Amino acid sequence: MNASAVEPLSGKSDGIATQEIVDEKSRSEGASSATITDADQDKSVIDVQQIHVLDDVDTVVPNIADPATWPLIRNSKIIDHIIKTAMGTKLSDETSTSSAAFAYKKALHDLGIRFTERLSNVYYHFNFIFSFSKIAKEQKKNLDIVHSFTKSIISKRKQYIEKYGSNFNEDNVGDNDDDDVYFKSKKKPAMLDLLLSAQNKGLIDNDGIQEEVDTFVFEGHDTTAAALLFSLLCLANDKEIQTRIFTELDEIFGDSTRPPTMNDLSKMHYLDCCILETLRLYPPVHFIGRKLGESVTLSNYYVEKGTNVLIFIIDMHRREDLFKDALKYNPDRFLPENSAGRHPFAFIPFSAGLRNCIGQKFGMMEMKTCLSAILRRYRLEPVTRHEDVKFIPDLVLRAKPIYVKFFKRDK
Repeated sequence: MNASAVEPLSGKSDGIATQEIVDEKSRSEGASSATITDADQDKSVIDVQQIHVLDDVDTVVPNIADPATWPLIRNSKIIDHIIKTAMGTKLSDETSTSSAAFAYKKALHDLGIRFTERLSNVYYHFNFIFSFSKIAKEQKKNLDIVHSFTKSIISKRKQYIEKYGSNFNEDNVGDNDDDDVYFKSKKKPAMLDLLLSAQNKGLIDNDGIQEEVDTFVFEGHDTTAAALLFSLLCLANDKEIQTRIFTELDEIFGDSTRPPTMNDLSKMHYLDCCILETLRLYPPVHFIGRKLGESVTLSNYYVEKGTNVLIFIIDMHRREDLFKDALKYNPDRFLPENSAGRHPFAFIPFSAGLRNCIGQKFGMMEMKTCLSAILRRYRLEPVTRHEDVKFIPDLVLRAKPIYVKFFKRDK
């Protein structure tokens, strides 16, 4: 990766940020998609992600004796992880800025900007007025790109199954827990395979599959990238917390460089707390909307049934009456003894209720895998501090470039 080819998401900078970046290769990942073979499908989600993360680390940090400010978060990589593990399809490695994956990523980013523009302009709340606006035309164009990309994924997986069949035992899926589905079955079915199997039974139609795939790919890649970005910021700014993570990882892996297993991930208790505390301070989905199913009284205000309300998760997570020293990064909040008695809706980074995040466990596994891969090899030091973070209005919590220094760990 060439540092001169890096472009931060926004703002001009002197160095390389851990914010979303674009270089000649990452612009192009996924010009077309190819179906994963049975051999590929036998690899667990852990192995696939670990390989990507470690390859990036070793490529970008050329001199282990000197610190390196590393552009870690590449949304194209996160998309690639999800496409491979959840959809049973992989993106090609062609080098072209006209690739489908690059167009998809850009379209999603533009949709977030257009949504924010519409939300902040009261006139655009009326569909009739909005339909004549330039924003509406751009929104339709971007939606067509997004839907075309996911339709292509579905189509290619269908073609593969029609040609080679779907090689998993459905009897081993329905009643097992999530760990069984991802790790214990001899053939690990992709989520898309399960949806297509349900379609064959008449349980879901094409539109239903499209909606599920759109949701999983969109919500799964951008939010995870943002969470990893802010996790690195938080960890870099606290040397003591890093030391505790190093101790935990060293107890699990020792001097081994092997990929983690599901059992390894289950032992990363403190890293899990660190991720949850990051999601408290910097929830990637920082607000959600709901329509009231019944009339309620909120802070002495009567709100009628059917009213659309916005819940600002980031503000609620920083309330002093819910979290003492709320602005302090303190992973110990999520130790079992400190979580007891906490209101179940005081912490909702994945939303809550019937419409909570369907990829919650998948996302947590992905973050633990990526962060453990990094912290097994490197220690972090801050350049950007918490007070330096400048948020950018968007659907997903974004910030202007955030910088972190990486040093090779001495074991």
